[in-house]
Amino acid sequence: MRNKYKNVLIPGITMEGTTSDGKCVARWNGRVVFVEGVAPGDVADVRIIRQKKNYLEGVAEQLLFQSEVRTPPFCDHFGICGGCKWQHIDYQHQIEYKRQQVIDSLQRIGKVTFPEVELTLPSPKTRYHRNKLEFTFSNRRWLSHQEISSGKRLNRMGVGFHKIR
Repeated sequence: MRNKYKNVLIPGITMEGTTSDGKCVARWNGRVVFVEGVAPGDVADVRIIRQKKNYLEGVAEQLLFQSEVRTPPFCDHFGICGGCKWQHIDYQHQIEYKRQQVIDSLQRIGKVTFPEVELTLPSPKTRYHRNKLEFTFSNRRWLSHQEISSGKRLNRMGVGFHKIR
């Protein structure tokens, strides 16, 4: 498949919905575009970085309009560690989007019919808690955006993953 869309800049595309992995869905020229780091209702210039058979993947180059569901992230590591993909979306909308994902998964993927899905119960603690952990391991340490953009040569050895000779 020829990558005729790769590196194409789509100006002013509106984010319509969310995916289960924290991306937003937009549509352009009859194709589905998945974009990370944006919120439903955002309007952004999006650069296509990957072309698949049935969809495109892009990154927001410039945010032109911020959705009313946006909220400032409270964690300094948001956008770097990848743990809280929706921290830039207010909590009430997060639980609405999660409920919609359950409905979509059951109806569209599972072909299950049901009368109604109950409302999602909010957590009393909306910050600094996790109910799911995923661990990754590497012999190279994790770098922040600040370290990467500093231009300095960095020691990438991870703790306990090297042998001093």
